[in-house]
Amino acid sequence: MMCETDGNPQPEFEFSKDGESIEEGVAGGVLTLKSIKRSDAGVYKCKATDFDNLDADLSGEVTISVHYIDPMSVRPAGPLSTMTGDMVELQCKTKASDTHTVQWKKGSTVLSQTGVLSLKSVTFAEAGEYSCVGAVPSVLGLTSNASVNLTVSGKPEVDAAVDGMVEKEGDMVTLSCSAHGHPSPQFTWTPSGKESVSVKGNKVVSMVMLEASAAVLKDGVNCEASNDHGAASQAFKVTIKQTVDPNANDAGRADKQQGGSSGVVIAVVVCVLMLLLLVALLYFLNKKGKLPCSKKNKKEVASGDVNNDIVVEMKTEKANEESGLLNKPAAQQ
Repeated sequence: MMCETDGNPQPEFEFSKDGESIEEGVAGGVLTLKSIKRSDAGVYKCKATDFDNLDADLSGEVTISVHYIDPMSVRPAGPLSTMTGDMVELQCKTKASDTHTVQWKKGSTVLSQTGVLSLKSVTFAEAGEYSCVGAVPSVLGLTSNASVNLTVSGKPEVDAAVDGMVEKEGDMVTLSCSAHGHPSPQFTWTPSGKESVSVKGNKVVSMVMLEASAAVLKDGVNCEASNDHGAASQAFKVTIKQTVDPNANDAGRADKQQGGSSGVVIAVVVCVLMLLLLVALLYFLNKKGKLPCSKKNKKEVASGDVNNDIVVEMKTEKANEESGLLNKPAAQQ
């Protein structure tokens, strides 16, 4: 903080904080505060002494506010260990110079914004590091955080099996068995093979490579994971891949095409038969005189002049044609 006047030479300056004189850090008209603490907040005053005018009020003041946030207090303090199915409650508190927020997070996921995190019926997936983050929104970058590690112990839990497939008996097959558990589970394969173990996150993964013998194809393979709290197992099936015969597909397509052609032929035959039945019905009705047009024609012939008209009856060999009457004028005969 710098204090100066428009006089020349500059007078002597005195600094005070909240009414108490300050000697440390004063050099002429400059007051330097190193490594600011919250206790440095207050009203600072600079006063110049004019020996020619002792009654003159030559002073200025400034108020300094120091923002802060205390270290996060976590209860219970870590590291923590619990069994699967238990309940865990974590609390986090802090103090700050202004309104502040408190969040519980696991990774980038926010789990609670109240300072209290309750985990009911804990599972292996909830094991890991939890962070409590405090912040003062009004002051960018003013944060504080603390973390606690949670270990979940219990009997191993084996993931669902992914069965293996081979081209033929005697081929090599690779199977993978993964399990959660603490302490880390030990794996036993029946029958055994060439095994390798790795850790992926909270899971332990065992991979085995063995021969797909007749016994393996019949009875399968068993994976057992065990630790101090118990054991769990999973059965794997090994099968031979089913090959597709291209000739069988061609025969199937030919059968479908033949079936389609047969259906078309049957439809045509049915249509022809229906048409023949319709023609036969019309011919029968005409012979019986049931059709209106046939009756009318017969009446006209009976009442006509026989001397002036020639009546010709024509018949064809076709069953669907009916008798016709041709009337010609006498002048054209």
